[in-house]
Amino acid sequence: MQDTLGDTSEANDRFGWAMATGDFNNDGRDDLAVGAPGEDTFTGQVTIIYGAAGGLTGPTLVLSQAN
Repeated sequence: MQDTLGDTSEANDRFGWAMATGDFNNDGRDDLAVGAPGEDTFTGQVTIIYGAAGGLTGPTLVLSQAN
């Protein structure tokens, strides 16, 4: 899954270790936040996958220590 979102999956990323749902962009649709605590040598990363009429298809927002 991580590879399909424009990121490279590496050992110890732990993509999906933590997940949360909510309407993070206030558009009335559920979105999904996916944590990868091991990304970039354990600085961590959260990927927000925005919901759309067809489900979780929308664009993503990646939050990391560098952001």
